[in-house]
Formats: sequence, C-alpha cells, structure tokens
Amino acid sequence: MAYVGGDHATNDEAADLKWRWDPVTTYSDWKFEIVYHHSDDEDFDENEAQVDTYHVHKVHLACGSRKSTYFARLFQNCDKFSEGKQSTSSIQLHHLAAKAFPDLLDYLYDHSMELNISVQTVVPLYHLAQYFEIDSMRRDALEFINKKLLVTDCPTIVQHAMIFNADAILEAAAALVGKNIRKVQEDMAIVRDIFCPQLWLQISSHVTDHRRFSTRIAWFIYHHKEALNSRTFMELTSEKNMPAVSSTSVFDFLYYEWIVCGSRSYCNKSLTPLQKRCVSVIAERGVKFPDSASAEEQLWEVMQNNPTLMKELFLLCIKGGNAFGVSR
Repeated sequence: MAYVGGDHATNDEAADLKWRWDPVTTYSDWKFEIVYHHSDDEDFDENEAQVDTYHVHKVHLACGSRKSTYFARLFQNCDKFSEGKQSTSSIQLHHLAAKAFPDLLDYLYDHSMELNISVQTVVPLYHLAQYFEIDSMRRDALEFINKKLLVTDCPTIVQHAMIFNADAILEAAAALVGKNIRKVQEDMAIVRDIFCPQLWLQISSHVTDHRRFSTRIAWFIYHHKEALNSRTFMELTSEKNMPAVSSTSVFDFLYYEWIVCGSRSYCNKSLTPLQKRCVSVIAERGVKFPDSASAEEQLWEVMQNNPTLMKELFLLCIKGGNAFGVSR
C-alpha cells in the first residue's frame, strides 16, 4: 500500500492542495484507498493489486462549483454505509484512471488551477468525471478533445475510449477523423491496429468526401477481415454508412465480401447490394480489372463462385472496350 501525499506546501501554488500535506496537521477527515492492477488483464487478482492511499478533506470534494456529486452524496449519507464507520472508501479503478486520480484531487482542491490534461490522460479523467459526477471536469475533458486533438492522437483516444466504454469520447474522435479523412493513411494505427468497427460507423456522418472514405473502409476491412463478421461487414459497406464506392476499391470490396461473408452473400441468383453498387461504379467510371497476379486470382475466385457477378462483369468488359482488360 502506497501513501500518496504527506509533504508540506513550499510555495503559494501548492497552498490549497492540502491533500498533499500531512493528514494530521491538516485535519484530514476522509481516506481513499484506490485499488488497481498494473496490467490490462481482466482477471483482477486482489493479491497482486496495488493500493494508493489518499488522505482528503470532505469540504474540498463536496462543495463549490467543482464539487463531486458522488462525494457529496457519500458524505451526506456516510452513516448509512460501512465506509462511514472508518471514514474510508475503497474504490477499484482501471490503472489508467488510478494514475490520473491525483489530477482529479488537484482539480477539486484548487479552483484556480486548470485541469492537468494530456492525450494520455484525457479519457481516464473523463471517466473519473463520469464516475464521481464532476460536471465541470467532464466538460473540460470534452473541450480538450474537441479543440486540441490531432488526427494522429486518435489511436490513443480510441483505445482508451474502448477501455472505459466512453461513447461520447468515441463520437468526438469519429468527428475529428471524419472531418480530416484526407489525412488518414493506411499505415496509421487507427486503420491498421485498432479493431473498432463502431468508430468507422460513426465517422461516416462527419465525412464529406465519401469516395475517399470508402478507400479507408477498404483499408480497415483488409487489416481486420479475419476479425469481422458478415453482419458488421454489411453495416460498414452499406449505402447508409458508405454512400459512395471509390473506383480504386471496387474489386477489393468484391473480394472482401467473399472472404468475410462467404457463400452467405452468394446464396441466390441476384447480386448483393454491395455487388450492385460495385458493378454500377465499374459501368459508370470505366474501372480496369486488376493488373497484379494476386489481385487477378482473387477476382477470379470471387467470379467462379458467383456466376451472376461473372456474367455482369463480362458484359461490362464487352461494353467497355479498352477500359477493361482480362488476361484469360
């Protein structure tokens, strides 16, 4: 168990941060034991838990414009809870939130201080604000995300939002990516490493360049096709979520649909909605067949398992003249 605090203030800046002072000389009247595990392992072993102890003052936590409604309710009814007997609360947190807890205390103690916030701590702080019902801190965290984040910050934000089930944060990240879709590249972690289909479903409503967005969807599906199920694939590539299909991605989508959805997408003689859209793009924009051996093999695999699609593409080949090239 680690005791956090205990130092006397040495300058005016620390004068109001009495939770950092000696608990005896500042007459601390409550104690928090923050319990957490050092890893992201969901199997929480209490024997391996870290416990940080904070000696605090109820008046600083439950009063004023930055008050915590959670703490106010706890202190008003402490005689009804076992915590009240020893003036101690034991709270289990994710390790990211546990490490941000001192910033929460600083924020509640000194109303002249701005929230100490960064890309690494904004989501844990938002989670703490939600958990302890601190409206002003929640607003500050959202303002940081809406005004100061860059697209390159989004992988960290999205990963943390997934850990804490922070829907508002995920929506804010989706808005940022959607408005900057041109800056999103295939080698970015948000495309390549993070499996979060919900993010890409939310990005759509913030996009204006829908064809470019479809190439990003294709990239995401390529990197996560083994993890996707057919229902999510169909949601991602639906006309509602992906209003346009880029001519550079049509054959990718046809192949990915076969890989992810398999025979279920070819169970009848008609084309699927995605196949119809891809064929339409080929007809309208004069798309060439893939010129690499591997891509050509993939397309033939799809066509051989879907005679209707093969027929449509060959008809387009005939109509398209030199716009299409088939080597076999």
